[in-house]
Order: sequence, then C-alpha cells, then structure tokens
Amino acid sequence: MRLTCVCGTRPEAIKLAPVILEARRRGECVSVLNTGQHIEMCEQMLGVFGIESDDHLGVMESSQHIWDTLTLSLPWIAERVRGIVVVQGDTSSALAGALAGFYTGRAVAHVEAGLRTSTKGVPFPEEMNRRLIGQIADLSFAPTAGALENLRREGLKGFLTGNTVIDALTEVAGGVPRAEHVLVTVHRRENWPFMATICDALKRLPWPVVFPAHPNPAVRDVARSALGDAVVEPPDYRAFVRLLASAALVVTDSGGIQEEASALGIPIVVLRDESERPEAGGVCVGADADRIVTACHGLYGTRPVPVTAFGDGHAAARILDVIESSGLVSTA
Repeated sequence: MRLTCVCGTRPEAIKLAPVILEARRRGECVSVLNTGQHIEMCEQMLGVFGIESDDHLGVMESSQHIWDTLTLSLPWIAERVRGIVVVQGDTSSALAGALAGFYTGRAVAHVEAGLRTSTKGVPFPEEMNRRLIGQIADLSFAPTAGALENLRREGLKGFLTGNTVIDALTEVAGGVPRAEHVLVTVHRRENWPFMATICDALKRLPWPVVFPAHPNPAVRDVARSALGDAVVEPPDYRAFVRLLASAALVVTDSGGIQEEASALGIPIVVLRDESERPEAGGVCVGADADRIVTACHGLYGTRPVPVTAFGDGHAAARILDVIESSGLVSTA
C-alpha cells in the first residue's frame, strides 16, 4: 500500500507523525510532503519523531493573501501525490492536499474529521476548510464520539479512532512536577487584531507567564513589545510537552493544545468565543481582557480530572487498520 501524507504546520506534523510511523512499522510505503506553511516548525516537529519530508515547498511569502497557500500548494501537491492521500485537520495545506487527491483521482483519508462549530466562518478559514475536506474524503477518522456524530448528521460515514495527538503525547510525556507558570499560546487569525488587549490581560496576572511566540509578526512583535522576556522561541515538541505538563494554567486559542492540556489535567482558558472541542472543557473568553483575567483567577491552581475523550494513544493503529481493510486502490 502506498500513502502520501500532506502537512505544512506544526500541529499537522505532530498529529500525522504517529500515522506515518505506524504505517512504516507495518511495511507500507509512505511519502511526506511539507507545503511549508510553517516550514521550519513543521520540519522541526517531524524531526522529533525521526521523520524527514520527502519534498517541501516554501509556500509562505511576506504580505501574501490568505488564498495563496491554497493556490500555490495545490498544483505542487498534485504533481507529487501517489497512492492514498492522507491529510489532517483543517489547514489550507490540508484542503490543498484533499483537493489534489480528488483532482488526480486518488482516495483521500481525513485524520481528525468531524470537528465543527456553529458558524462556518468561526474559526476562519479553518471551519470551512474542514467542512470542505469532509465532503471530499473517502475515509473520515473522527477523534471523538461528538465529532463522529457531526459527520453522521451531515450524511458522512466516519470511523471513531481517537485523536493521534494523544498517541504523540503518550510517547513523549513523562512525570513532570507542576510548577507556577501560566503557559500562553496565541496564533489564530481572528486574534491578531486583539494581541495588545490579550497581552494587557496577561500583564495583569500575578503569576509568571511563559509565551512561546508564533513566528507571525502580528503575534510575535506585539507580544515581545508588551511582555518582554516572557516571550520565548517555540521549543521543540518534547520540550514543549514538558512545559505544558508542568503548567499551572494554559491560556490558548489552539485546538490541539486544548486536547493536550485536558488530557494532562491542566485547566484551560480559551481565547475564543466558541470551541469545536467541547470535550476539552475550559472556559471560552474571547479576547476580552477582563474576562481573561477573571477566568485565569478562577482556574489557576485547580486540578481538573484528566479528559479521556480524545482517545487512549492507539488512534494511529485504528486509522491504519481501516485504511488497510478499506479496499481503496493505493498503488498508483
């Protein structure tokens, strides 16, 4: 069997790595295409798991439009895909991979399928990306029972596998003692205009803040100006997991970190008005400074029961079982 795994961002690399490793363990032929949406961070994360991309495209340029990632990646991927195309989540790279598979007549498998909010533009553009991928995919792998039900409501067949982020987390997480710091991550487009407000809230917290800054200048420059030494370079995955596991509180707009933190029993303040991961718990506060501060004071130091809704660390094996038994043609 032949698979082409398409990724372009750090979360995709983390969540596809267990699938790539499991497929190779079974002797399957797997190629990895990195669109370069977050090229250095993506390559770094793949390297943590001993994976190298077979080819990569530096798709990101300064002052580009939101659609450029899709329009530049799509033909590049289409020229290189072989076998079954595997995409993860809801990025522009994932949509480009799914479309490339469809246009070249190849089967498409969607890892982390079925996540939904109530509004097609929230988050933008990820919510519409994943809805479109759902219509294209031949195999949809739901991380939770709720995601599976979302697929069924839309008339799509899905398979409940758990989330591969738990596979990755299980591999690298160890016994890390809880510390006092608040771990912060911000990257979503809808929060870029509110970075100054978010940082103002963080400066009002009485605890140490650690902010691994996203490389986008809209995030990094504002955060560094406001928070100084609290802003650090993004660590590799193993170091980040240790930083996360020792946090007293997480403040984030990342869906993947909601999953990881909840599985580790870390309280979460979500910098969004709505989350497509209700299983993770936490409090959604948007980008309102007063709500952020109030929620942080209410949750800091609490110890939620670790969430098990995202799986048991064996999602990749279930995904490969379904792909191998699907009968889809994958040799071309």
